[in-house]
Amino acid sequence: MVVQADRSGAVSRIQPEVGPASPAPAVEPQRSVCEALAQHLCDLGVTHALGLTGGAVVPLCDALARTPIRVLHCRHESGAAFAATELSLASGRPVAVFVTTGPGITNAWTGLLAAWGEGARVILLSGATSAAQRGRYAMQETSRYLGPAIGSGSVPPLPLSMVIEDPRELETLAHRLALGCQRETGFVAHIGLPVALQTARCPAPLRVAQPEISVPPCVEVGRYAELLGREPFLIWLGFGARHAADSIRAFAEQTGAHVMSSPRAKGVFPEDHPLYLGLTGMGGHESVTRFYERRRPAYILVLGSRLGELTSFWNPALTPREAFIQVDLDPGVIGIAYPSVKTYGIQADVGDVVEALRRAMPSTGGDFESVSSLLPPERLEAQDDARIRPSWVMQALQRVVVDGSDAIVMADAGNPIPWTAHLLRFRQPRYRASTFVGSMGHSTTGVIGAALGRKGKAVAVIGDGSMMMNSEVHTAVQYRIPAVWVVLNNAAYGMVDQGMRALGFRQVETRFEEVDFAALARAQGAGGVRVSRESQLEEALEKAMRAEGPFVVDVLIDPEAPAPFLRRVTSLKAQGA
Repeated sequence: MVVQADRSGAVSRIQPEVGPASPAPAVEPQRSVCEALAQHLCDLGVTHALGLTGGAVVPLCDALARTPIRVLHCRHESGAAFAATELSLASGRPVAVFVTTGPGITNAWTGLLAAWGEGARVILLSGATSAAQRGRYAMQETSRYLGPAIGSGSVPPLPLSMVIEDPRELETLAHRLALGCQRETGFVAHIGLPVALQTARCPAPLRVAQPEISVPPCVEVGRYAELLGREPFLIWLGFGARHAADSIRAFAEQTGAHVMSSPRAKGVFPEDHPLYLGLTGMGGHESVTRFYERRRPAYILVLGSRLGELTSFWNPALTPREAFIQVDLDPGVIGIAYPSVKTYGIQADVGDVVEALRRAMPSTGGDFESVSSLLPPERLEAQDDARIRPSWVMQALQRVVVDGSDAIVMADAGNPIPWTAHLLRFRQPRYRASTFVGSMGHSTTGVIGAALGRKGKAVAVIGDGSMMMNSEVHTAVQYRIPAVWVVLNNAAYGMVDQGMRALGFRQVETRFEEVDFAALARAQGAGGVRVSRESQLEEALEKAMRAEGPFVVDVLIDPEAPAPFLRRVTSLKAQGA
């Protein structure tokens, strides 16, 4: 029908024009809740989903599999969560984890807590007990009747935890996920999806406008530049500074500031640089202590570190004479580790603050004091008449892996962290260790995520206890992931064994039967070599680094060689152990 108006504005109808019919507007087909959520994950940049399927998440897994997201089925939910953590950190993208209800959720929680502590972006999607079945002893029930419920405030304390009860909640959820994935400090969410809801149809197409958040201008740093310019100051680096490595090096050279780092920040500042003092905390270096004995600074610029126990052991000897100037995106960490020490807090991006300080502070003209206090590890000669020294393993790793490749190097909880932190030397930030949660098995499973995230080699240095506890070697075989496990095999929980003796306690079942991890790897379809002589180790590592698929190097080490973690023992004694 054609509508026509005359000059007075009155409207009249005239005969319809004859012509081809106008096409009807396209009707967008309705999608299920799972299909809409899976597409939204793609829009957020999710490229991988890891987990284990189960009856309560079959529709979800089917929806994920029909998107461009690569779905990987792991062997344990905690392994999937640890792998997702490292994949997110290596790739910079959010990663999805899918699990069934009940034990699927509880198994994944430790990995979620690690993701939260490490600053990863991980979204856990689980089944949920439907309202009609709650409290009636449903299969693998998770509800307020029979244990911790999703969104009940249980550990871990997640930024977002909820059960979707109605398809109309999906748009609000999608918006919250989009906001969370923009957080620079990381984001962890747990979304519970009752089975009936997963297949329900969305009443309308999911419309989510991606939020755009403006970053405020960097804080005015003139006051802090004036304080730091009064006399030589120190820079204390944490894992949160890893993205600003180039700026930090330029700033240190400009001002002549000496630099020390936490274990997780190894390589953010080159460890062979003349301004580098060494490592603090677990596996730390005496060169830091010697520097403080000679000259305790008035101010310490803390960049991206919580200064927690395994970074500082809360040692009062590492505090400044006047104040910390602590820079972090999370205001909740500022001043917490040393509450009695004056702290100036700057809530901002580390790189932005460092660049602002560079503009505000004068240059020394390249004339800085070189302390050269961090000496390279002693060069060892092979000894084939006894069990392999862990220090020899580190020397071989340095040559073949650290210096000979660009692989990410990970250390699992226990003695691998102090050994690698103390003896390996990095020039770039490609070292990973979890010293916040510090779960055994983090790196044995996280290594597959790191390899996926960087699309190349990742090497995990782990203990035999962790390798028996949780590993994803078989998952790596299935998906041809180029992960390498270097097992420090001493037939014991090494740190517990040595630590209990150092604390004066009787050993309690810390030794166990030796396992052939190379044979176990080959039985699963991976490559594997067992090394019993020091002269064989470098060749075995080179073979592992050449392998296209997963590879296990099983190294029989001396169980009596003491790991460099005595500061941890001192800290435990101070706490009353």
